Amino acid sequence: MIEWASHVKPIPPAPVTTSMRASIVLLIVLAASAAFAQASNDPLLSVSRPHLQYFAELHESELFLVMNVMADSLGVNCDYCHVRNVPPGTTTIAGGWDWKNDAKKEKAVGRDMMAMVQLINKTSFGGRPVVTCQSCHRGSLKVDSRVSLPPLQPAEREHGVQAPLPTVADLQRRYRKAIGVEEGVVKPIAVAGVTERSEGRKTEFEIEMVSPDDFSLRLKTPPVIQRITPNGGCTGDKTLSASDRQRVKDATAIYAADKIANVSLQTVSGVETIRGHKAYVVDAAAPERQRKMLYFDADTGLLLRTLTLKQTAVLELPEQADYDDYRDAAGGSVKVPFLIITSDAAPYDTATRRIATARIGKVEPVGDCAATP
Repeated sequence: MIEWASHVKPIPPAPVTTSMRASIVLLIVLAASAAFAQASNDPLLSVSRPHLQYFAELHESELFLVMNVMADSLGVNCDYCHVRNVPPGTTTIAGGWDWKNDAKKEKAVGRDMMAMVQLINKTSFGGRPVVTCQSCHRGSLKVDSRVSLPPLQPAEREHGVQAPLPTVADLQRRYRKAIGVEEGVVKPIAVAGVTERSEGRKTEFEIEMVSPDDFSLRLKTPPVIQRITPNGGCTGDKTLSASDRQRVKDATAIYAADKIANVSLQTVSGVETIRGHKAYVVDAAAPERQRKMLYFDADTGLLLRTLTLKQTAVLELPEQADYDDYRDAAGGSVKVPFLIITSDAAPYDTATRRIATARIGKVEPVGDCAATP
């Protein structure tokens, strides 16, 4: 993620070249999936940061988001444990961090807590990261051991016989009926809008998508075009590797008319409440060491959320997309979400995508790329 790069190593201002624009836009587009990227040059922390004794089995690419999950679990910011040398009133999170400084007692307490958690997981769960900070803290520094009073009556508790769940096939049919797309029919779509992030960061974008394998994305700031084809991909004049191309496709899939076309739904696993809506939870096929769930509105059949969890040696890293404000797109009776919010554990990464226009029909992707080797 471009934000992660700025946290780790602030870069002084420099003239922006075409090649630099290509790199920047690639990082922006990959923001939704960069947390799960496993680059070939991604050492274990036991090698790159041997002083982090409780994170030895983490990879370098996982550290930033793992720390953010821990901060989220405690309801604190990074400076609760870490020393930061910046002028008062500095708002940006980039720069000034003295990560190796152990002056704060909270950092020592945190290490003790990590040792406790790792011991519990090792002795009780075979080393699997079942217990985490979130298990007890639930977003607060205080662990509340009290039960809620008055207690629920026996009839109010979740137990016994529950209503039968719909089948995967039922939910697929209801979803496609709700959005107006038949199974196996690819609906080309053109979308334009703005992506908003914290601290006033905004990016206007336009997408011309023939299919999830054939589309272009144009950003106005910086002015760069990204093109994905069935055989290749590029950002500006930079050719994408096969792995980067796949990550771009995964990140851009949130704009497809049919968001489950390339998803293998497995089982309906339960019911949850999403933004006040009863939703059926469906487990989907996912790569090794990942879990993926989709949440369908029990009343409308519309897709409300997708959630992917990547297992690390310490905890699971979440990545989520929320869909809301479904409306008919121009050019056909197809409903698409005009509000898409993507997030991971880092508050700085949350992106609100507000769709201004959406059109179903003939589209013409812009840009051209040589085939990816």
